[in-house]
Amino acid sequence: MQLRALVLTLAATLLAAPASVSGAAIDPNDKGEPLFPDGHPNITYLTDKNWDEHMAKTDKPWLVDFYHP
Repeated sequence: MQLRALVLTLAATLLAAPASVSGAAIDPNDKGEPLFPDGHPNITYLTDKNWDEHMAKTDKPWLVDFYHP
C-alpha cells in the first residue's frame, strides 16, 4: 500500500512539473548578458575593420566563435 502511494505521489509530481516550467514568463526580446565580459584577456572581438590585422598577419592558429547575442 505504501509503494502504491509513493508511485502515485511521484507520478503526480512529474505531471505537475512541466506545467510550472511552461507557465514561467519568458521575454523573447530579452537579449540577456553578453557571453563574455568586456576586457577579458583571452577574448578578441573581431570586426570588419580589425579582421585583417588579427587574422591575416599572424602565423598562429585562431579559434573563431561566431555568435549573435
